[in-house]
Amino acid sequence: MAYVVLMLIGAGAARQVVVDAWQSANGTPPVSLMVGPRPVTPLTRDVIIDAGDHYVTGTFRWLPASVTFAPQTVSKNDLRGEVTLARQDPGIQAFLVWSRFPAWTLTPGHDETKVTVSDMRFGVVRRLFGRSGFEATTTIGTGSSEPGAGSQGRRSN
Repeated sequence: MAYVVLMLIGAGAARQVVVDAWQSANGTPPVSLMVGPRPVTPLTRDVIIDAGDHYVTGTFRWLPASVTFAPQTVSKNDLRGEVTLARQDPGIQAFLVWSRFPAWTLTPGHDETKVTVSDMRFGVVRRLFGRSGFEATTTIGTGSSEPGAGSQGRRSN
């Protein structure tokens, strides 16, 4: 029980250090954030900052207590018209029920655009294996007002 209490206190303290570092660097609080544990390294945590139209990732370390933010950002692409249409796909809707940090990628084709949504929380899996396995994809036809017949809206394998 003491371990659980210590982990909860530590998680709250880590979040506050990250919020303070973000506000100091950017002048505003993050829209939302995650400070999540890394496997096998309890003193280091992965950070995801929702900065509005993009995400910033980083690393929190306890010894010494510090935060570093990656210089690269990940665009959400959530305001794109193709994404609005993709959200109508039942597979995409199912994915979005549990996704906390959705990021959209669009791959244009000749007559269609492949729209894929993934969750930033599984970026470490993507870095290790080349893809996360936790994503959903649908196809939007050019000039379409709904997901195309090629809609896949599923978890990719």
